[in-house]
Amino acid sequence: MPKEYLNEAVKRIINLPACPPEKISKTAELLRMVVFYSAETHPPAASTHFDTFLPYGYFSNIETEFSAAIRAGNKSKLAIGLKNVIEHILTSQSKNQPLAENLCLEFILLLCQIAFDYGSRRNDFYTILYPYLDFLKKDTTLAEIRIRMLKIADLFIDSVLSEPAAKHNDIIARTVDYIRQNYMTKITLESAAAHVYLSPSYLSKIFKDEIGENFNSYLNQVRIENAKRLLLNDNVDLINIATLVGYEDQSYFSKVFKRITGDTPKKYKLSHNNVYN
Repeated sequence: MPKEYLNEAVKRIINLPACPPEKISKTAELLRMVVFYSAETHPPAASTHFDTFLPYGYFSNIETEFSAAIRAGNKSKLAIGLKNVIEHILTSQSKNQPLAENLCLEFILLLCQIAFDYGSRRNDFYTILYPYLDFLKKDTTLAEIRIRMLKIADLFIDSVLSEPAAKHNDIIARTVDYIRQNYMTKITLESAAAHVYLSPSYLSKIFKDEIGENFNSYLNQVRIENAKRLLLNDNVDLINIATLVGYEDQSYFSKVFKRITGDTPKKYKLSHNNVYN
C-alpha cells in the first residue's frame, strides 16, 4: 500500500469505535451457534445446553495459554498446544467437514491476532500465510487440511518466536521516533500502537521493559525537554509554549513541568535567561 494511503488507513483505524474483548468473545460464540445450526442436518433440541453441542472449548483459553508460552519463549509448549487444537478440531468434526473448515478459519484468524499483538508484522505472518489458505477455496480432504494447518502452525511459531529482541528493538526505535516527530500533536499510546501495528497493551509492556518508563511518562519527558528549549527563546511567548509542545491545558502543562524540572515554566525561563544573559 502506498505510504499516503497507509497513513490515511491508520488515521481511520484510530477513530474506529472500541469494542470490548468480552463483547467480541460473545459475538464469536453466537457465530459458532449459527454455524452449528446451519451445518447440522438434525440440530439438537432447543432445550439442550449450549455447552453440550457447540464447539466451544476450542478457543476459550487459547489466547491466554499461547500468550504465556510466547512470553516465556517456550517453543515446544506452543507447538504442542497448536497441534492439539488442530487435531481436536479435525477429529471431533470428522463427519462435518464444513464445520471443521469454519473452525480452522476461526483458529487462523485468532493466530493472526495473537501474532499481530506480539510484534509480528504482516510480512512476517499474514503475507506468508496467505498461499496456505487455498484449502478454503477448493475441494479439500480433511487429511490435506491437517497438513496445511500444521504448516500454518509452524509459520505462526516462527513469526512470534524468531529473534524477539531484534523485533522489540525495531518496534521501540520506531515508537520513540514517532513520539519525537509528533509530540506537539495529540498523540496517545493507541495512536503509537497503530503506527507500529501492535496492540496498545503489548506496546505498553515492551516499551516499559525496554525504556524503563511507561509511554506517557516518556512522552512528557520529550515534551518538557522541548518546552525548556522554547522557554530560552525570547521570540516565543510563554503562554503559547504549552500548545506548541502538545498540551491543551496550560495548568496541566505547568504541573507536569514543575514535577519534572522542579520549577514552574515562568521561574525556569527567568532563572535560565539570567544565566545565559
